[in-house]
Amino acid sequence: MAALDPVFKKMYEKEDGRVKRVYIRYNGNEYDIEEGYDEFGKPKMSVSCHKRKTPVHIVKKPGGSVLYYIKVEKEDVPQVLSGGYTRIETAMDAVIRYLDKAPMTQSIKSELLAEAREKRKKAQAAS
Repeated sequence: MAALDPVFKKMYEKEDGRVKRVYIRYNGNEYDIEEGYDEFGKPKMSVSCHKRKTPVHIVKKPGGSVLYYIKVEKEDVPQVLSGGYTRIETAMDAVIRYLDKAPMTQSIKSELLAEAREKRKKAQAAS
């Protein structure tokens, strides 16, 4: 990762072979950024956070494209993130700023509510 925006606080960095993981904090949220290369040898990046189950991928399309694109596994790419980016760092900044403002997905909310319900049941059973 060449240059992080100064508002991002790098927490931890680990390199494992061809994959580099960077953990950063932005506005109190933690993001796990995994850098690596795709099967064509082009740089790619995945950004994960606690608000979503699936990561957001930043990739180049095969065929000699010079632009980076955002790819999401289970849903459509948000309108704010659609389009091409000339630098991978610019795309990463856009993804992190989007995820910072985006609400938690319904599946994550359901899991948190289920955990809270289990804790209440255990507390009631113990008393």
